[in-house]
Amino acid sequence: GTQHPAAEVINEERKVFSMQAQNFMRVEEVTQELGISKSHAYKVIHGLNEELQEKGYLTISGRVNREFFREKYYYTKTVKEES
Repeated sequence: GTQHPAAEVINEERKVFSMQAQNFMRVEEVTQELGISKSHAYKVIHGLNEELQEKGYLTISGRVNREFFREKYYYTKTVKEES
């Protein structure tokens, strides 16, 4: 198409931004996924968010980035099982 490249970039950014809203897990979701208490889940979220902040990411208090959570908890789990 003859679409202006800048318009495509804006669309990309908008897509990423709207994805980010759904990309945060609430504490309730963390408690269910990990089968832990709410107070423990808050500690988990806090720890993950501190790590993200060190890497320069924006975090939402009491919520955790879903992808990062999965990466931490599922990826490491499966790697340990295989080795």
